[in-house]
Amino acid sequence: METGNTGMIKSTMAAMMGVMANYKVQLVILEPNETLDTDEINFENLTKLNLMYPSITRENESVEAKIFKKNTERTTRFHRVLMPLVVLTLLLTR
Repeated sequence: METGNTGMIKSTMAAMMGVMANYKVQLVILEPNETLDTDEINFENLTKLNLMYPSITRENESVEAKIFKKNTERTTRFHRVLMPLVVLTLLLTR
């Protein structure tokens, strides 16, 4: 959810709370949102919705995170360097 509109946040949370009995839902934000820190947003509901948000103050140094980072770097390198060569080769062989 990416909005600073308090009404939109409250409506979204109410809709999610309303379907929790039948569906597994989780509220996720991709960037810090100051609107969630206001008195108008019920903190208890954020907890019930298992709010997931990025941490900008703590690096994940776990073994799993290091493996993920290494694998991601390999994949990124492939897509950035080798993939254009593969595409070019395919185009030239037509």
